[in-house]
Amino acid sequence: MFSVSGGPSPDEGFPTIASLSTYRGPILLISSDDDAVFPPGTSAAIAAAHSGPETVLQIPGGAHALTLLDESDGAMVRGAIDTFLAERLSR
Repeated sequence: MFSVSGGPSPDEGFPTIASLSTYRGPILLISSDDDAVFPPGTSAAIAAAHSGPETVLQIPGGAHALTLLDESDGAMVRGAIDTFLAERLSR
């Protein structure tokens, strides 16, 4: 699983960081330093609570969600997703 600017969302059925951590498979968490939607440290807190393998990619700036794919760091973000998926799907 990968998440771009993800965090707890009662509307999505994951009201807390603890509820997000119940997934034990590999995750890639991508977020920006100054995301206006989720407080700084949300991805790090999810990674700390997660009991499976995780990779955290923190991008400078304040982009949120799909904007991270389009801005100056978009190639790096897309590359991280491609690598993550290729590694998981080749098993």
